[in-house]
Amino acid sequence: GSRELQGQALCQARRYTPFQCPAPPCTGIPEQIANAGDVTRCAGMDDGGGCAVLCGPGYAIPDAVLSLNQYRSKPTLGLVCGDAALGQFAGPRCSADSCRSSPPFGLHVVHGCDETPSGQRCHFSCDAG
Repeated sequence: GSRELQGQALCQARRYTPFQCPAPPCTGIPEQIANAGDVTRCAGMDDGGGCAVLCGPGYAIPDAVLSLNQYRSKPTLGLVCGDAALGQFAGPRCSADSCRSSPPFGLHVVHGCDETPSGQRCHFSCDAG
């Protein structure tokens, strides 16, 4: 439903006093984010409010999304009400995390497999020495 807000603007020296209409809250339940925990608890959030999103094992929110949400002065790892459109949730996606541990190892193995993105291959070789 729509809300109607009325008021008065004061004219002073040929200028009106500033008035800003409040942004609507996010009243619905946000869409579930793939590879994340339940986000239904985020329903009914005020504009600018943030709600944490926890990604499942092996998934993470990309760093670019974290810095994007900081312009609202509310750094969040999740959904933000009104970030993209009034009364609508905007949020991150949970992307497959890079391989940070257990690179190929063994006697004489040489590799460049640090921080290999998910779905990508890393190259290794066996040292002849």
